[in-house]
Amino acid sequence: MKVCSNFIKTKVYPVIVVIILVLLIGLISEFITLKVSKLFNPETIKSYSWINLYIHHFFEMVFAIVVMLILGGGLKNYGLTLKSKKLYIYPAIFVGVLFGIVMILVDYFPTILSGSKITGYDLNTTNVIGWLSFEWLFAGFSEEILVRGLLMTYLMKKFNGHIKFLKWDIHVAGVIIAVLFSLMHITSFWSGNLIYAIGQQIYAFILGLCFAYFYEKSRSLLSPIIAHNLSNGIEYLILFLLIASGH
Repeated sequence: MKVCSNFIKTKVYPVIVVIILVLLIGLISEFITLKVSKLFNPETIKSYSWINLYIHHFFEMVFAIVVMLILGGGLKNYGLTLKSKKLYIYPAIFVGVLFGIVMILVDYFPTILSGSKITGYDLNTTNVIGWLSFEWLFAGFSEEILVRGLLMTYLMKKFNGHIKFLKWDIHVAGVIIAVLFSLMHITSFWSGNLIYAIGQQIYAFILGLCFAYFYEKSRSLLSPIIAHNLSNGIEYLILFLLIASGH
């Protein structure tokens, strides 16, 4: 029983804490988002769904920083710093561009090949600017503060060991968080397109590993944020170009 208790305490407990943090921060942020969105005209929220994303991600980021401050150690210990021997900027740009293209292929080309039109994204100026500003600037910034900054840093303090593949090695905490990051996109399974959902899980996991690697090696969130924003931003830029071309 003692061995089992120690295993739960040292191996399972930290993961449970991370899952609880994700659910708690996510649910509270969603509750606040629903309340704040009522300040807007319902038709505005319906037409510009990115408004709710801005609100939700903003409060997720705020609550993540609050938890960091409660846990202590200074925000720079959670990656909120530019001081690093190597920031991995160029690898982050490469990964961001590459996966921006991969993501558009996985997410939307099956729809185009089937002859269907992409819907849900109006081409009016406000909508295009709203979506692109969110994906190019804010999505990666807010998500990386929560996922890599708070959650991965917490697990790195609780777990030891690396997983090695060829010449690459990554802290086990980064792999755990990459799995969790991919599961955050599990709602794609409810869309009814199984191939799309599986593809999204695969690329989200690989991206999660890349973000985790950049963060572990640089101890700064800069390169994960760059790669994250670039991948999202390029996908949505191509998306709007496709819609504008009649798809």
